[in-house]
Order: sequence, then C-alpha cells, then structure tokens
Amino acid sequence: MIGYLEGGIKHVDCDRCLLLVNGVGYEVLIHAKTASLTMGAGQFAFYIHHHIREDGQSLFGFSTARERDLF
Repeated sequence: MIGYLEGGIKHVDCDRCLLLVNGVGYEVLIHAKTASLTMGAGQFAFYIHHHIREDGQSLFGFSTARERDLF
C-alpha cells in the first residue's frame, strides 16, 4: 500500500495533481482546498489513501494525516 508521497508537482487541476516522485508520475486525486495549497508549490507531500478495486486503483491525497484518517 502507498501511504505517503513526496515529490515535485508537474500539473494541478481542481480535482487531481500529477506528482513526480523519482521519475514516476503519480496521479493523485485531491480536494479543491488541497489543490489551492499545491498551486505554485514546486514540491509537495501527500498523505495517501490507496483505494484498490477490481476495476482499478486510485490514490487520494491529503495535506495532513488527520484529514486522511477522517476520509
């Protein structure tokens, strides 16, 4: 499971962020409030909820561990 990612921000939309970690781009789904925190930041760290289903996987990113735990 992926629980934490830290790296460079390549692109941010209102609901997702492309985070570059050691040459691998992770698409992280984020809340609009979190997106506003990442705007203009070169580096960012996310606490991750890694959601696995039979038809796909999703990474949900949060700026604090508490926020992730409430999710």
